[in-house]
Amino acid sequence: MLPKSHRLSSPAVQTVLRSGARLRSQLLSCRFVEEKKGSEAFAAVVPLRVAKGAVARNKARRALYRVLGELPLPPVRAVLMLEKLPTGDDELRQDIGLLFGKMEASLQQKKHHV
Repeated sequence: MLPKSHRLSSPAVQTVLRSGARLRSQLLSCRFVEEKKGSEAFAAVVPLRVAKGAVARNKARRALYRVLGELPLPPVRAVLMLEKLPTGDDELRQDIGLLFGKMEASLQQKKHHV
């Protein structure tokens, strides 16, 4: 489980959604801004269009936080939005790994252009 110290507050979520870069994968879409190492933070969002019931949305959100807690986190503040329900934690883990790879590539590209 991702510790609360690595979760975004509501105002921080709004800031990231307004000013963050966008990325997509098969299961997730993401908005993120670069952050210094050690202050990375994430928010998990499961929209109503993905899961109609609150129980299903909370279960999916907790699964997202659980998988995030198991992975090494990139130095970003990010909002991860589930686009469709995963079949299990393994599929979610693989998709987040793919998204983190794209994120790292995007951050490297920005550093080379500056």
